[in-house]
Order: sequence, then C-alpha cells, then structure tokens
Amino acid sequence: MDANQSSYTLTLPMQKYMQLAVANIADDHVVSLVNDNQCISSMLRQEDAPMTSNTLPSHTTGIFTARQAMEVLEGVDQTFNVKLYMANSATTLVLDPKGLSYTDIKVYATGFATSFLINDSTYVYPENSPLIKAEKVETDNDLLCFTTVNFPSRDATSAEAPSHRADAVTSLWQFKVYITKPDGKVTETVLDINEPLKAGDLRIIKGDLDDDAAVRPYNSTVGVSVTLDWNSGGNYEWEM
Repeated sequence: MDANQSSYTLTLPMQKYMQLAVANIADDHVVSLVNDNQCISSMLRQEDAPMTSNTLPSHTTGIFTARQAMEVLEGVDQTFNVKLYMANSATTLVLDPKGLSYTDIKVYATGFATSFLINDSTYVYPENSPLIKAEKVETDNDLLCFTTVNFPSRDATSAEAPSHRADAVTSLWQFKVYITKPDGKVTETVLDINEPLKAGDLRIIKGDLDDDAAVRPYNSTVGVSVTLDWNSGGNYEWEM
C-alpha cells in the first residue's frame, strides 16, 4: 500500500449510503478507530490518560477523515470524489533561553478534544483535558523548540473553554512549562492562548526566558501566569 493511488472493486446494492473514510490511523499509538460497525457511532478516540499523571504523548501520525452521502442509481455511470481533511493539529513553543542556566525543561499543552465523531464531524471535549507532553525538537541554534500533535481546541465562540484558576481570563488552550533551575527549584509558567487551534493548524508561540526561568511570550495577547518554587504535589510524571 505504498502507491500514490489504489483501486478497489465493490459490489453494492442500489441504495443510499453514507461513506466514511479514515486514513493514516494504523500507525498512531495514541488514537484508535472505534465503534466502526455503524457510521453513526464511528469515532476516533484518544486513549485515556493515567489518573496519576493525566499525561499523554503526542499523536504519532497526521490523521485524515472524510464523509460523503452517496446514492447508487441503476443504469447510471457514477463517480463520487471524496476529499479527506486533517482531523488533528499541532502546536510548537519556541523559547530563547537568553543564557539562563537550568537542569531540566518540561513542556505540556492542554485544552484539546479527546475524540472525534466522524459522521457528524464533531469533536468531544472532556471536563478535565489531559496534558499532551511536548517533544523537544533539535535546532541548529540556541533556541529551544517543543512540539505536540493533538486534536483541536474548542472554537473561539465556545462558552465552555477551561480556566486554570478562578481569576483567570478564560483561555481556549494552554502551554504549561516547568523549568528546573540549578538550585533544584522549579518555575511553572502557564501560557493562556485565546485563539483556537483548528484541525490541520500548526500554531507557533515564541518567547524568552527571564532570570526567574519564567516564559515571557512575544505575543501580547497570550496570557501569562508564573509560579516560582513550584511544587508538583505528585500530580505530574516528574523526573528529577
């Protein structure tokens, strides 16, 4: 199946059909196709995060889906063209360390859907969104680059976007950055992003690190909350 195009011959009764398609799912270790015996229940579902950490790795493939109503008629030569669209998306955080000394950096993104109903083309959002662990990408300079692949965030019109503290401005999704300094203290920075991450999007957030190991984003619309000497309280998969 390494060809650019493949053909299949199917014999079907003449009637109305709803055709669903999913591509590039077999090698994804985080997302599975489930309930696919009927189109109305067929969905892409992200695996559940462990209760001890609420953390998951990124999706391992770009996933594509399609849906097309088709009525097969008698004695008519018919052609149906079905376009596939990307169902997941990606985020990237680029940081300039500005010469800061540190022993460890961990980056997570959160606020995304956990499943996708293929027939309805709708996403399902949990009450407690899991943390998607960002992978570090090597660069040819001093910049630090971290990326995730996940389902989209809620849309900007949603009234149910999460907030990480009572007095915070509601955000659609977040980056959470944990930097361990040489003295062992950890600085937590939460970046609140109010622009939606849509299917097929790659959203890049850039910023500097200050002397306290806090992230200072270049985009003034990104909200920032910093906690110095942060303690995990056993909620994260933390490797000291």
